[in-house]
Amino acid sequence: MITGVITGFRNLPAEVKGDAETAAALAVIRKRLGARQEALDAEVRAALVPVKHTITVAK
Repeated sequence: MITGVITGFRNLPAEVKGDAETAAALAVIRKRLGARQEALDAEVRAALVPVKHTITVAK
């Protein structure tokens, strides 16, 4: 979801070149989405449990 929004933002700076207020609003949205994505990434990393394997060599 967030990736799709950010991808769509790539075209917007050219459209709002002369509008400082809209450019500032886009910067705020980009910052908030980045912070949200970092929180989601941290949550996923905390939920992952590494798989531990035991190798036994029999003779």
